[in-house]
Amino acid sequence: MEGGPLVYVDDAYEAAGLVQQLTSKAENVSFDVLGRNVGHAGAEALAAALRDANCQPHTLDITLNHVGDAGAEALAAALRDANCQLHTLNIADTAVGDAGAEALAAALRDANCKLQALHIDYNDVDDAGAEALAAALRDANCKLHTLDITGNCLGAAGAEALAAALQDANCKLHTLNISDNDVGDAGAEALAVALRDANCKLHTLYITDNDVRAAGAEALAAALRDTNCKLHTLDITDNGVGDAGTEALAAAVRDANCKLHTLDIRYNDVGAAGAEALAAALRDTNCKLQTLQS
Repeated sequence: MEGGPLVYVDDAYEAAGLVQQLTSKAENVSFDVLGRNVGHAGAEALAAALRDANCQPHTLDITLNHVGDAGAEALAAALRDANCQLHTLNIADTAVGDAGAEALAAALRDANCKLQALHIDYNDVDDAGAEALAAALRDANCKLHTLDITGNCLGAAGAEALAAALQDANCKLHTLNISDNDVGDAGAEALAVALRDANCKLHTLYITDNDVRAAGAEALAAALRDTNCKLHTLDITDNGVGDAGTEALAAAVRDANCKLHTLDIRYNDVGAAGAEALAAALRDTNCKLQTLQS
């Protein structure tokens, strides 16, 4: 990746030594142990390396390993260390549950933590873990601008907690991926309220495959017409918004206040009426859409 070498390893204990060796010579190392059979003990070894003053990788990808909550907790402890330089952590599909998410959330609230992007997708985090992460986002010390929590076990309560965080002046989040959960219309409506808040900095929202129907789409459409809404990318793929939800979104993109330039509305039971509404929206001079997938 740009700024330094990308390192692949097969063993996390070897990884811990390699990180120290390589980062004594090069900054901005991106360290990738994706799918290398790393367990919690290996994650603990990596975490120990991250706390070394000579270790300066900015990106760690530990996707598709079975580090579990114990591994996440070890990495969270490393993030709280002043020596740790990580700004991006990808811990997707690693059997992390609420305990691991809560440990990472506590780390985000630490003044020493430099993390700006957290990918915790395809794990076992439910509303309790989402609520802990939401509380972290409201902390002035939290520097996170990107959160990917796709494919977990969130319901409306988790989405509502994140939505409340987005309305906090301390929250710096500009990209949220909450796809493949079960937030439903209630979750979409809560996020829509957040988008209308002047404190909300979100410009990219992925809410695919969340059982969002017309009511949720209509709430998001109303938010898009609000002068406070900064959203420029909305992916609402694979829900069930139908023609009514599609027509509401089409009307929104015709509004002069709407800043949306990318809309993905595929797999939503859109019929002729919805398609016609989108076509008419694209002809409107107020419409800023550059990319439409329907």
